[in-house]
Amino acid sequence: MNCGAIPAELIDSQLFGHEKGSFTGASDTRKGWFERADGGTLFLDEIGELPLPAQVRLLRVLQDGFVERVGGQQPIRVDVRIVAATHRNLAAMVTSGDFREDLWYRVNVFPILLPRLRERLEDIPALARHFAQRAANRFGLSYVEPTVADLAQLCDYSWPGNIRELGAVIDRAAILGNGKRLEVAMALGFGGSLTAPPPPAAIPSSGAIPSSGAIPSSGANPSSGANTPGANSPGTNNSATAAAATAGLAGAATESPPSDVAEAMVAARGVDDVLASRFLTLDEAMKAHIERALIATRGRIEGRTGAAAILGINPAHLASANA
Repeated sequence: MNCGAIPAELIDSQLFGHEKGSFTGASDTRKGWFERADGGTLFLDEIGELPLPAQVRLLRVLQDGFVERVGGQQPIRVDVRIVAATHRNLAAMVTSGDFREDLWYRVNVFPILLPRLRERLEDIPALARHFAQRAANRFGLSYVEPTVADLAQLCDYSWPGNIRELGAVIDRAAILGNGKRLEVAMALGFGGSLTAPPPPAAIPSSGAIPSSGAIPSSGANPSSGANTPGANSPGTNNSATAAAATAGLAGAATESPPSDVAEAMVAARGVDDVLASRFLTLDEAMKAHIERALIATRGRIEGRTGAAAILGINPAHLASANA
């Protein structure tokens, strides 16, 4: 039973069962998971997702060995071995008050800690071959054995998504390779046809700002030593850095016309109209710069080849800006 996949109002019915007519929609008597697992084992996946009221009732079953159906009056004796799993840190949840301390001591009888995939790289070759076989069967492709180079690239990756991410990467590599090879590099988000975006245009120094007003004269003109995206020197403000760089990008994307043409444009349309037509707003320039990075990385935000690393900003900040 996946404790995180059940609405809070249905947890009691799923775990302990209910009597006919006990609530709207209860047209029949239903045995809960504890009754159905009587004499056997019940696996409670994601036990850390249980709300606190349900934790109280679960503790009673574990302590006394009795369940009571929703709407029922008679306790029912059950003999069930519990195996629980979670990706959360239950000890930390106890400290924060999100998990009952007495239930934690009750379920923490014999803990089995599974290390993360990046902590057991020796398992990757066997897992990669298994997922490659699964991908071949699933997509109707020829089975392709991962090469030594493929395995080296897989072992060099940090695997924040653990085994689920490895399975998805091998599926993607099999599809990209079309049954002829595994495109592991491309599936991981680097190599292949992926290229880093070109560096942004240099930001002009205060003495080289064109008189046409490429950067407003508000006293906030960047100096020649302004950081480009990706610079992470101490004291650097990433937001200000990105803003300065995108301002330079806006000026580079719309090069100034020759002086005689500019003078003619000003004479015909006025200074304000010319400036409004020649320069992007700062928000528009930042958006265009971020979009270039996302296109170059095919939408990848995190990781050493993601857009956040290229732009030199926090991945969470980039994800919120992209949203």
